[in-house]
Amino acid sequence: MRHTLLRRAPRRRGPLPWAFAALAAVLASLVAPVAARAQAGDVQLTPGAGAVSASTSDGNVPGNVVDDDYSTRWSGEGDGAWLQLDLGSVVTVSHIKLAVYQGTSRRNVFELQYWDGARWVTVVDGESAGNTTGLESFDFTPVQTSKVRYVGHGYEGDGAGDWNSLTEVEVWGTRDGDGDGDGDGDGDGDGDGDGDGDGDGGDPDPGQGRTVEVADSEELDSAFDAAQAGDRIVLADGTYTIGKMTGRNGTADQPITVVAAHRGGAVIDDGQLEVLDSSYVTFEGLDWTNSDTLKITGSHHVRLTRNHFHLTEESSLKWVLIGGADSHHNRIDHNLFEDKHELGNFITIDGSETRQSQYDLIDHNHFRDIGPRAENEMEAIRVGWSEISRSSGYTVIESNLFEECDGDPEIISVKSNDNTVRYNTFRASQGSVTQRHGNRGAFYGNFFFGEGKPGTGGIRVYGQDHLVYNNYFEGLTGSGYDAALQLDGGNVDTSGGLSEHFRVYRATVVHNTFVNNASNIEIGANYDLAPVDSVIADNLVTGSQGALFNEITAPVDMTYAGNIAWPTGSASIGVTAPSSAIREADPLLADEGALYRIGAGSPAIDAGTGGYPFVTEDMDGQAREGGADVGADERAATTATRGPLGASEVGPGAP
Repeated sequence: MRHTLLRRAPRRRGPLPWAFAALAAVLASLVAPVAARAQAGDVQLTPGAGAVSASTSDGNVPGNVVDDDYSTRWSGEGDGAWLQLDLGSVVTVSHIKLAVYQGTSRRNVFELQYWDGARWVTVVDGESAGNTTGLESFDFTPVQTSKVRYVGHGYEGDGAGDWNSLTEVEVWGTRDGDGDGDGDGDGDGDGDGDGDGDGDGGDPDPGQGRTVEVADSEELDSAFDAAQAGDRIVLADGTYTIGKMTGRNGTADQPITVVAAHRGGAVIDDGQLEVLDSSYVTFEGLDWTNSDTLKITGSHHVRLTRNHFHLTEESSLKWVLIGGADSHHNRIDHNLFEDKHELGNFITIDGSETRQSQYDLIDHNHFRDIGPRAENEMEAIRVGWSEISRSSGYTVIESNLFEECDGDPEIISVKSNDNTVRYNTFRASQGSVTQRHGNRGAFYGNFFFGEGKPGTGGIRVYGQDHLVYNNYFEGLTGSGYDAALQLDGGNVDTSGGLSEHFRVYRATVVHNTFVNNASNIEIGANYDLAPVDSVIADNLVTGSQGALFNEITAPVDMTYAGNIAWPTGSASIGVTAPSSAIREADPLLADEGALYRIGAGSPAIDAGTGGYPFVTEDMDGQAREGGADVGADERAATTATRGPLGASEVGPGAP
């Protein structure tokens, strides 16, 4: 029998009470026999050093945890610092072993997470035993994944602090994808891969839930009140007033689904939907024209998919709001949001008074026509807010298309820790994607096209330990707040009012491509406290005006390495640096219609400096092979799996 270990770890500093410490020791003693049972038939899946990465380190590098040497370690400072192991393919993971640095005097506080294909999911939330420097095993219900993470929250014990240090990590499980040995990945043993055990390859099992057909608002209210797991509430074509759904809970296998009989035929023209204290509920194919915020409050695994949102606005209005305590793992996907002209956001992710909603996913949506530009409070998406900006959201915003999104200087505003913005396309949108508050943001694989429109920008950051890589910026016309890339100055350092602009520390900007922008890489344009200990490496920058690398405020201990610059017209490189840091050379870009890629014989080929293990592929999803190419594009013979998005690839009608 498997045991799932989900020990809730206190986020505090200082010694534990003696009784709790004793209990922790007892729990630690119980883990070992559970883990021993879990090892039956399992093999070690631990990857090599090249497949281990981290959000930060102090020079004790991530690869040290897989070198079979207990005298080396990975160390990273900060609540939420993570260590990631890429397993190479989807396997079944059943337990993870950790060896804690100084483990006889420290109890590491941490989470173990796996990647489910869309987001990070926590399977262990606990502490190490504090009585050994050897491997401790943490067992959980087997999961199928290609990546696992250790997320550290510092340590308890002697000199409690925010350091996260491990000497060794081992990942254990099976390689067939589910652990049953049949190779189909579903665990039922019939070999068809559908998981129902009947061998037919995917026919649904009968009796999974009720179909409830409704034709008016009263019937819809009644269906909400009586909804149970597996119900499929089908709305006939017509107009509806909608109300609350409270305390209704489906399951992963049997969600509650509210769906239009014909996509777009059921119109919500009045009322306000609030999904309160509910779970596993899906709303699909509805046409929303009402004038009230759709709220997801204190709920999880709520999904909004293939809807059309064009709400009626008379004043400031947030269209979709996720918030409340214990909100997590909600998804907004394949929707069309358009025609917003009052203050407020298309999507707002808040939370409780102390913590943001976590592990929410926003993907494959089409956002268009928000504006005219306002000074504030009109972002397409806002993630977090100032007062909870020290919490972690783990939000993923990916594979969305933004067109003519002009409402706010921040198209997407991120105001919390540990969020990801990737694979999105921005066209003719004024403003920039901004890490306004918070640390450890990741921005990669995005495409920005100015298309000649004034005020179009790229990415702007404040705070600590951000990663910006594999992004493509072309034809952007903005500067300052709207530069293609702005590592801005701060007006406070590491502390201050939560509404201030926090100084940039340790930003890593690598393998990006900049083509014909009015302003490309700017440093410290708007506030006096210049970025510190940051890296700008292996980027490809071309342009015909201004300084391609523009230090408006001189940074502190900035590292430039392996960049290629090609100034034409009146442009200059800007920064005085040796050729090993910024090389002036024609990158031989080839116009392929949708964008520019490096051509045959480009000096960018295999010219990257390396040393960035998180850069495993390029903007197209192609593997980085050999010496990585400079810029966002890797010249490769393999087929691209990603690229700039068009309207047919997002929204309600997309595949």
